[in-house]
Amino acid sequence: LDKVIFTSIYTFLLSLTINTKTLKMPYEIERVYQDVLKNLNDGLLDPAVPLNVNDRKRRANLRILITTLEFLRKEESDNPLFSDAMHGISDLADLLKNLLRIYDNYKNEGLRLRDFDQKILKEINSKIVLIIRLIFAWLENIRQKSEEVAAGNSHLKDLKLHPKNTRFYTKVKEFNPDYTEEMVHPINEHQKAIQRKRTTEELVRLDVKDPITGARNYRKGDDYSYPGSKLIVSQGHHRLYELYRRFLQERLNGNTLVEFIIDEKYLKKR
Repeated sequence: LDKVIFTSIYTFLLSLTINTKTLKMPYEIERVYQDVLKNLNDGLLDPAVPLNVNDRKRRANLRILITTLEFLRKEESDNPLFSDAMHGISDLADLLKNLLRIYDNYKNEGLRLRDFDQKILKEINSKIVLIIRLIFAWLENIRQKSEEVAAGNSHLKDLKLHPKNTRFYTKVKEFNPDYTEEMVHPINEHQKAIQRKRTTEELVRLDVKDPITGARNYRKGDDYSYPGSKLIVSQGHHRLYELYRRFLQERLNGNTLVEFIIDEKYLKKR
């Protein structure tokens, strides 16, 4: 029965491959989820494939999967939508470490995963089912939030104009780097960690000494009756990244307003 269960889990994982390839990921961490699913889908845990002691690629991928799971546990520790998966991710990483130790020490090239201790396999099965279910619920949540800004600018028809012509308002839901936000430099891990410690009020509040700056422009398909939907960010990337992350986690309303000061180089073009 356990062999059947594990084979069924593997077949289920394979069936998910097409779905994941069609999703656009709006912030960094989601690409890590894709890596987790890819490793599982690529036969890493296929119970029918022999664990060949000379298969360095498979061993390396198993280590990558363990590292990725531990990264997810750290990265999403404050995500209320992923709280149910935290223990599962940790437990699965530990179980796979144990599997890797057996794998590394085993000298019989004919050994298959299904020949391992059935209790270990059953635990792995249950953890994988939980994590996969939550990952896909999470990706679907992100997809739905992204669709609103994926095309056009109707989501901005109620956006109020700023009383100062050197500033403009934005909505948190706009800070999507796949569709509407253009950043001039990548996210820095150190800065990202600093912003994560700040309160939402601190991130939203205008800091005149260190403002969020940039410009707004039109994308193809925008209605010129409303503000343009393309955001060009000159300064404040890490604050916007963190605000968007909290929006995806449903800790912040996507219509929350954030003030931008127009970058001087764009003021000259007006």
